[in-house]
Amino acid sequence: MNESQLRREAIAERAYYLWEAAGKPAGRDEEFWTRAESELTAAVASAAPPVIAPPIVAPVPTTTVAPLHEVPPPIKGAVKTPGRRPPLRRTPKRT
Repeated sequence: MNESQLRREAIAERAYYLWEAAGKPAGRDEEFWTRAESELTAAVASAAPPVIAPPIVAPVPTTTVAPLHEVPPPIKGAVKTPGRRPPLRRTPKRT
């Protein structure tokens, strides 16, 4: 199909849609054809060139972790460290 045939087909499709929307009146085919032709011409004239979207960039994380040399030392006695358990106390037997 060449360009003029595609244009004619687009006009015919739009005219048919307008005719159906108007309730399918008889004898007004030229009116709907002219209206469809002018709508198509206006749409082509106002068409903007395609917009090329910028590339998607992954977001940069906003939270940071302190380097090891900036982490404060642990507080002594705050956490029990595993080690030798104290001996069990034996109580004398009662008689």
